[in-house]
Amino acid sequence: MAREFHQIVFSLEEVMRAVTAYRRNHADFLPAGTIKRHVLSGSKLTLSIELNYSGNRQILDFSLDATQLADPIVKFCAENNIAVPRADRRSMKFTNSELIMELAASAGDPLPVAAMAQQQKARPHLGA
Repeated sequence: MAREFHQIVFSLEEVMRAVTAYRRNHADFLPAGTIKRHVLSGSKLTLSIELNYSGNRQILDFSLDATQLADPIVKFCAENNIAVPRADRRSMKFTNSELIMELAASAGDPLPVAAMAQQQKARPHLGA
């Protein structure tokens, strides 16, 4: 059976915008502080966050793999009118300086082309 598969590619700048926006409403995602640096290395995005507590300044590194960015990226898509079907299976991976979200139609979901073909078969042909 045919399957539908899509990819949405995000630049590192877009990933950082997604992370920054997501942090505003999800305090448990990353600690409060200023992101001073971000580095993509292999399959990890490392963020250096400056924390200030009681006059003490500390910079800590936090590594995120691509799967940990799924929620921020989906929220980013919603805010930027990028269609991401809710029922699709999602997977995330880094390549070079980009994040790729792969979307696959759930098993059993008809493909749009297949659904159209079935509708056309059900219609009587005119003029025949």
